[in-house]
Amino acid sequence: MIIVLSYDLFAREKEQQTDRLLHLHGGSLRRILFYKLLFRLGLLWLLLMTFNGIGLMMAPPIPKDGVDFLLWNLATLIYLLFWFVLAWMVVLRGSSSRKSVLLLMGIWLGLTIVLPALCNRLVALKQPLPLRTELVSKQRATMLETWEMPIPQIVEQFYNNNLQYVPLRRPTDTAQYGNKRFVAYYDLLGRRMDKNIRAYQQEAQLHQRWLDRTSWLNPVTQMQSLLNEIAQTGLGDYLHYQGMSLDFSTAGYCI
Repeated sequence: MIIVLSYDLFAREKEQQTDRLLHLHGGSLRRILFYKLLFRLGLLWLLLMTFNGIGLMMAPPIPKDGVDFLLWNLATLIYLLFWFVLAWMVVLRGSSSRKSVLLLMGIWLGLTIVLPALCNRLVALKQPLPLRTELVSKQRATMLETWEMPIPQIVEQFYNNNLQYVPLRRPTDTAQYGNKRFVAYYDLLGRRMDKNIRAYQQEAQLHQRWLDRTSWLNPVTQMQSLLNEIAQTGLGDYLHYQGMSLDFSTAGYCI
């Protein structure tokens, strides 16, 4: 919408010969273009404020923080200012409307599609995001591998990891269907599954750090990250939710 409202500002003044008239009377075409662009900025800002207010009223009945709403509107205003500044710089070049719209469209496609795709590809090659399905498969394999371990080895590891129970050690602890055998099994299984989850979370955090680094290269992705952080729908929130679900899955295995 910003591109549609601004690409022909200079060309229209030239077609209407307003620039020559202003030159004769000592006026400033740049000032007129600035006021026109500022007026369009105000209209879009009011439109976005209206949409944000409607979205807030239509949201589910959850606790709403007024500070978050103000931050969201401030972020959208800064985003509008960024694109209007780019449009202003293109308009001041004095090119035709066709060249201006092509240049603005190229900038928009480059910042919103091309550059984020390249950064995402770079991060995927440098630090790929681990798949949750691989972790679940690994957890199942860990469960079977732990169950098939020799009973004396499982019991020995249990006492090594829980020294407070060493005085309770008995020769009958290695019974195939003994209670201590099952306690030792679940203790070792939980430790191994926690280790798998920590390794998964570390890889996911490294992936997120790389995304945060590359987001600074592009103001569009940086603004998207800021809006996701305000709305608590970013990658960090997703990983936190995923970690909670993995903990629940592990507890289900142990049960």
